Amino acid sequence: MDDNKLIKYDGKQLQKVGNAIAVTNKLLALAELQLIPFRIGDKWGYCTVDKKIVIDCQYRYVSVFSEGFAYVRDNTGFWIYVNRVGELLSSISEYPPEPFKEGFALTEDGFINHKGELIIPFEYYNANSFSEGLALVKSDDKYGFIDKMGELKIPYEFDNASSFSNGLAAVKVNEKYGFINKSGGIEIPYQFDYAQSFSEEFAPVLMTGSYGFIDKSGQIVIPYLFEDADSFSEGFAKVKVDGKYGFIDKKGDIVIPYFSENAGSFSDGFAAVKMNGKYGYINKTGEIIIPFIFERAGSFSMGIAYVEMDSKNSGYINKNGVEYWED
Repeated sequence: MDDNKLIKYDGKQLQKVGNAIAVTNKLLALAELQLIPFRIGDKWGYCTVDKKIVIDCQYRYVSVFSEGFAYVRDNTGFWIYVNRVGELLSSISEYPPEPFKEGFALTEDGFINHKGELIIPFEYYNANSFSEGLALVKSDDKYGFIDKMGELKIPYEFDNASSFSNGLAAVKVNEKYGFINKSGGIEIPYQFDYAQSFSEEFAPVLMTGSYGFIDKSGQIVIPYLFEDADSFSEGFAKVKVDGKYGFIDKKGDIVIPYFSENAGSFSDGFAAVKMNGKYGYINKTGEIIIPFIFERAGSFSMGIAYVEMDSKNSGYINKNGVEYWED
């Protein structure tokens, strides 16, 4: 072999390469494992499903992982992203950031990529995470949408707006809501008193004090019958009649009776519902799966949900009610 073609490393370079390989091997080993936020006392870290600690409980708070990263709050009160082996990704921030979505995360400085690089500096009054390739942003008192290059794709012309979902976004102009497409064209005219995002091809809209559901052509498909309503999720939508919440299907038929004081949407097959001041979880047949024992209860995702028993007793549970914390 020609000596001139030999690659020469000093000790520090070899150590650096070795460390990089070790981290890569760790990431590959953890890639298939679900990492669950775990609390010991008032410190948070991460464990596997069988409660094996992977990242030590050393933080004041941690989020769930999204696209391989989570944000954590350190002992100084600042926030930072970590990867699945606990390595720090970005500089610290004073305010809680957002989870990674579509390759970007929204921080107080702007949108960063998976390398922690600031791609789109924050120059807006407010902003949402990316959804379907566009991010809702606010400048002064108007809303518009930017792309992943930071270019304004839909001008600041809306009094209120939601992120894109099912190819459309609900927007407000002159006190009325309608829907636009990704080119900014009006797909459904401004006619509603309020409108939520499309999900599973339907959107809840408010007219003269009652909610109903429209399809993407703007036609009413479920009549204006409800005091409150939420978007469809897993085939069911939460609706309110006579002060109680229940669930309907896409035909508008009531599939879980109006019985709860409050409710969340179905996710992972479960929905949080409130009875007698406490939350529990039901399945899609309305069967109570986890008893009404929580002060607060979030949606299930990847088999876990955040709950609060009281102000000092909180953490994540799985679908069997197993607690991922130790007081």
